[in-house]
Amino acid sequence: MTPKEKAWKLMDQCIKFHRNGIYNQVHEDIAKQYALMIVDEVLLIRYLLKQETWFYKEVKKELEKL
Repeated sequence: MTPKEKAWKLMDQCIKFHRNGIYNQVHEDIAKQYALMIVDEVLLIRYLLKQETWFYKEVKKELEKL
């Protein structure tokens, strides 16, 4: 899975979680913020565990482009 694919997957999961069957731009913006928070937490945990973080840094860049 590429960072771009992971970014879209996170967005899709967050949209599905938040919208309860109703789509609009507000839900997409909120989902993007959820996804960015998730990636920040993953980055922090991986950093603390001294694991590689490049993949999730790229995912974050892709999310920020959306």
